[in-house]
Amino acid sequence: MHIGIIGNGFCGLMTCHHLVNLGSSGLKISIFEKQHNPGKGIAYSPQSEKVLLNVIASKMSAFPDNSEHFVDWLCSQSEYDNEKKQLIANSFIPRYKYGEYLSHVWKETISLAEKKGILVYFYQEEIIDLNMTDESISILSSQLKEYNFDKIILSTGNQLPRNPSINQNELIHSPRYFQNPWNFETEQIDSEKPIFILGNGLTMVDTVIQIREKKIKNTIVAVSPHGFNILPHRNFNFNFSGIFPKIDGESTLLEIVSFINKELKTLEKFGISAEPLIDYLRPYTQQLWQNFTIDEKRYFMKNLRHLWGVARHRIPFVTYDIIQKERIEKSLKIVSGKIRNIIIQPESILISYFDKQSKKEITLDSCILINCTGPESEIEQSTSTLLKSCLTKGYINQDVLKLGINTDISSFKTINKNKTCNKNLFTLGSSLRGELWESTAVNELRLQAKNLAIEILQNP
Repeated sequence: MHIGIIGNGFCGLMTCHHLVNLGSSGLKISIFEKQHNPGKGIAYSPQSEKVLLNVIASKMSAFPDNSEHFVDWLCSQSEYDNEKKQLIANSFIPRYKYGEYLSHVWKETISLAEKKGILVYFYQEEIIDLNMTDESISILSSQLKEYNFDKIILSTGNQLPRNPSINQNELIHSPRYFQNPWNFETEQIDSEKPIFILGNGLTMVDTVIQIREKKIKNTIVAVSPHGFNILPHRNFNFNFSGIFPKIDGESTLLEIVSFINKELKTLEKFGISAEPLIDYLRPYTQQLWQNFTIDEKRYFMKNLRHLWGVARHRIPFVTYDIIQKERIEKSLKIVSGKIRNIIIQPESILISYFDKQSKKEITLDSCILINCTGPESEIEQSTSTLLKSCLTKGYINQDVLKLGINTDISSFKTINKNKTCNKNLFTLGSSLRGELWESTAVNELRLQAKNLAIEILQNP
């Protein structure tokens, strides 16, 4: 059996590992990745060594059945060999170090494959098209090379952020605009002009740290509709215990929201943040999402998604302190507002935005614009030629909210336009957000990768 994996981020790498670990001689695996070297996703290859993971090390093992794998690997590294294991386990480790960890897993995977007689090929190529019949499936690279497989896994990960709609055609061709916040250049940065960031989420935080690591002192202005509401991790020693509503489909979104609000008021009386409650809810979120009606999902996306994001996504205290210090010194200005106009100039980008606090329109002459609005989920709006082609041909469909790819989550088989499962086209990771909502954290992805490998090997 020959399996093709498109994408070598965390999901692609770990699916490959489990296929090798559980497979036998004669199995062939081909991995295609256009952006980076084997084993390192783009999120774990930052331009700064000071960018930290937003989850402590003990929760970042790549293996669902070995929770200490990452911590044990850290303990074997020279910079940690004199530290206590418990301290390492509860620390926020640099992202680049996690990238090294994944590279280590990749090397072990290749070594294991050689011992077992399993062939693993890596191609640094972009896949732009896919063709499928009942009997065969093939892909086409940007170099117009065709590859044939028995099964293909779409492990394409997060798409780049959506480009601003204002003056888009001119903007996307400007060397001063960076759609990919993990890959911006400094040559266009004028020492006199501010840097403009679109978005105020976790990626904005990491981008600011990367800019400062490069010794760039320009003022940074970050604008988003909600401003900045990210909080640091707190209450490490408090575990929430309560009686959660039923999750068998009888609990409505309103009942769950009422439960959360009630418990939050109790926690606030004792000066405790929402974090323990959110951690308590996390094991239930995928099942809750599946039980919601489409109207409840729409309501959540429109009215509650941002509030959930504030409660759900936290950053290390040291990272939070860096951002707060920048704000106090006014080297970082965070604005709740909306972009009104973008004008591309020879030496800068002129950006006009409405500031909700001052209720004024402000025009900023910036040296560069970095897009940190978060990954695009609507395939038709994405930059993925492959996914657009699959959608056009009817091989895949999106959920009503266009959060991900319609998939049978028990088998990871994608669902086509006829609402039937494709027997040889699979997906996992962020593509399952429409089905599961929460499908981005390592603890979820590592289990998906293993279960997908089992599914493919048991049902060849």
